[in-house]
Amino acid sequence: MRTLCLLAVCIALIAPFWDSAAADSDVSSLIEQGDAAWEKRGTDGAVENRRAADLFLSAVEAAPFNYEAHWKAARSLWWLADQALLVSDDKHRQRELGRQAMDLAGRAVLISPDGVQGRLYRAMSALHYCYGIGMVQALKEGIQEEAARHLIYCYEEDAAAEGGLVFMGLSTLYRTASWPIRDKNKSVAYAREAVSVNPAGIRAAVFLATALAAAGSYEESMELLTRASEMDGDAAREPDYKWWKRFARTCVNGGKVPDPDKIR
Repeated sequence: MRTLCLLAVCIALIAPFWDSAAADSDVSSLIEQGDAAWEKRGTDGAVENRRAADLFLSAVEAAPFNYEAHWKAARSLWWLADQALLVSDDKHRQRELGRQAMDLAGRAVLISPDGVQGRLYRAMSALHYCYGIGMVQALKEGIQEEAARHLIYCYEEDAAAEGGLVFMGLSTLYRTASWPIRDKNKSVAYAREAVSVNPAGIRAAVFLATALAAAGSYEESMELLTRASEMDGDAAREPDYKWWKRFARTCVNGGKVPDPDKIR
């Protein structure tokens, strides 16, 4: 009986740590599976896009204070919004996905205020949310000012984070935001930096061409779009590169960038 009592006490003492270890293992497994799905992501409708988001969201639910789970869940929802915008101007979907991703990234920022990824995806998701609610409402809510603060922080701390996405985010913000934030020269400058750190990136090239067109440099814009339409893509780094190649060719054939405020 004494042995059984001692065993019961030992189990009671180690159970919380046992449960915690098991929970950590579950969260790590979910994140690992989410990473695998993320690596296989594709354009709008790809099964792995939603699978990655669901796995990271499950990790968030299992670990409410896990920074990695939160920013990766936000990133997956940003990707869903990003790819949806390439094929549809459904503002309701942009608003809902953008808001959900912003909330998750915002929690990531609270968990780790110094983390670059949380701030980056808070800002990138905000760009889609702004498209969904309209620029006037976004200005009223102060969304663009907040996005600018987060992106500038990322630029100062780790400008090359996430393959140059910081540069493209800043370029998009200054190209699409309402006055007084809109700044065509800054948009071009940041887009040039995106190309400099990722010269093989077709999306980066299109973003620079779009910024140039918005700034009135149409000849350089068309030259860059022509080159982008002929570039070799890298599916591992840029799963949607074929879409951007087709878009570049469409722009060249039409002699302009259609709806530049939609490119984000």
